[in-house]
Amino acid sequence: MCLNPGVGNNVMLFPYGGGEHQQCRMYSDIGNVGDGHTTCDPTFVLPERYAERSAIQLAPLEDVLGTDLQIFMLKVRIFSSAWMLDAGWALSGWRPS
Repeated sequence: MCLNPGVGNNVMLFPYGGGEHQQCRMYSDIGNVGDGHTTCDPTFVLPERYAERSAIQLAPLEDVLGTDLQIFMLKVRIFSSAWMLDAGWALSGWRPS
Protein backbone atom coordinates (compact mmCIF):
# COMPACT_ATOMS: atom_id res chain seq x y z
CA MET A 1 0.00 0.00 0.00
CA CYS A 2 2.96 2.32 0.52
CA LEU A 3 3.95 2.05 -3.14
CA ASN A 4 0.35 2.40 -4.32
CA PRO A 5 -1.46 4.81 -1.96
CA GLY A 6 -4.64 4.73 -4.06
CA VAL A 7 -5.08 1.06 -3.22
CA GLY A 8 -5.81 1.98 0.41
CA ASN A 9 -9.33 3.06 -0.49
CA ASN A 10 -10.09 -0.54 -1.47
CA VAL A 11 -8.49 -2.28 1.53
CA MET A 12 -10.11 -3.03 4.89
CA LEU A 13 -7.91 -3.93 7.87
CA PHE A 14 -9.35 -5.86 10.82
CA PRO A 15 -7.87 -6.43 14.28
CA TYR A 16 -8.36 -10.21 13.99
CA GLY A 17 -6.48 -13.24 12.85
CA GLY A 18 -8.25 -15.84 10.75
CA GLY A 19 -9.40 -19.04 12.44
CA GLU A 20 -11.78 -20.44 14.99
CA HIS A 21 -12.72 -18.12 17.87
CA GLN A 22 -9.83 -18.06 20.33
CA GLN A 23 -7.22 -15.79 21.89
CA CYS A 24 -3.60 -16.36 20.87
CA ARG A 25 -0.38 -15.00 22.34
CA MET A 26 2.78 -13.94 20.55
CA TYR A 27 6.10 -14.26 22.34
CA SER A 28 9.83 -14.19 21.69
CA ASP A 29 13.20 -14.34 23.40
CA ILE A 30 13.75 -11.38 25.75
CA GLY A 31 16.48 -10.24 23.36
CA ASN A 32 13.94 -10.44 20.52
CA VAL A 33 16.38 -12.16 18.19
CA GLY A 34 13.84 -12.85 15.45
CA ASP A 35 12.51 -16.06 16.95
CA GLY A 36 8.87 -15.03 17.38
CA HIS A 37 6.27 -17.69 18.15
CA THR A 38 2.48 -17.82 18.46
CA THR A 39 0.46 -20.10 20.69
CA CYS A 40 -3.27 -20.45 21.12
CA ASP A 41 -2.95 -22.93 24.00
CA PRO A 42 -4.50 -21.27 27.10
CA THR A 43 -2.39 -23.51 29.41
CA PHE A 44 0.92 -22.61 27.72
CA VAL A 45 3.63 -21.35 30.08
CA LEU A 46 6.29 -19.06 28.62
CA PRO A 47 9.75 -20.63 28.52
CA GLU A 48 12.45 -19.07 30.61
CA ARG A 49 14.03 -16.01 28.95
CA TYR A 50 10.94 -15.41 26.78
CA ALA A 51 8.47 -12.52 26.98
CA GLU A 52 4.93 -12.10 25.72
CA ARG A 53 4.88 -9.44 22.98
CA SER A 54 1.18 -9.16 22.12
CA ALA A 55 -2.06 -11.07 21.75
CA ILE A 56 -4.49 -11.51 18.89
CA GLN A 57 -8.11 -12.55 18.77
CA LEU A 58 -8.90 -15.13 16.10
CA ALA A 59 -12.28 -15.21 14.39
CA PRO A 60 -13.69 -16.85 11.25
CA LEU A 61 -13.52 -14.37 8.37
CA GLU A 62 -17.23 -14.86 7.66
CA ASP A 63 -18.02 -13.66 11.21
CA VAL A 64 -15.79 -10.61 10.88
CA LEU A 65 -17.28 -9.59 7.54
CA GLY A 66 -20.82 -10.69 8.37
CA THR A 67 -21.22 -12.56 5.08
CA ASP A 68 -20.74 -16.00 3.54
CA LEU A 69 -17.52 -15.89 1.52
CA GLN A 70 -17.22 -17.56 -1.85
CA ILE A 71 -13.63 -16.53 -2.53
CA PHE A 72 -10.85 -14.74 -0.70
CA MET A 73 -7.20 -13.88 -1.22
CA LEU A 74 -4.56 -14.30 1.45
CA LYS A 75 -1.08 -12.83 1.18
CA VAL A 76 1.50 -14.43 3.45
CA ARG A 77 4.76 -12.55 3.33
CA ILE A 78 7.04 -14.58 5.62
CA PHE A 79 7.57 -18.34 5.52
CA SER A 80 4.99 -18.69 2.73
CA SER A 81 5.99 -22.23 1.81
CA ALA A 82 5.88 -23.39 5.43
CA TRP A 83 2.45 -21.82 5.88
CA MET A 84 1.06 -23.48 2.78
CA LEU A 85 2.22 -26.88 4.01
CA ASP A 86 -0.05 -26.40 7.03
CA ALA A 87 -2.87 -24.50 5.31
CA GLY A 88 -5.20 -27.46 4.98
CA TRP A 89 -7.20 -26.32 8.02
CA ALA A 90 -7.98 -23.03 6.26
CA LEU A 91 -9.00 -24.56 2.96
CA SER A 92 -10.40 -27.98 3.90
CA GLY A 93 -14.08 -27.08 4.17
CA TRP A 94 -14.23 -24.45 1.45
CA ARG A 95 -15.82 -25.27 -1.89
CA PRO A 96 -16.74 -22.61 -4.46
CA SER A 97 -20.35 -22.57 -5.57
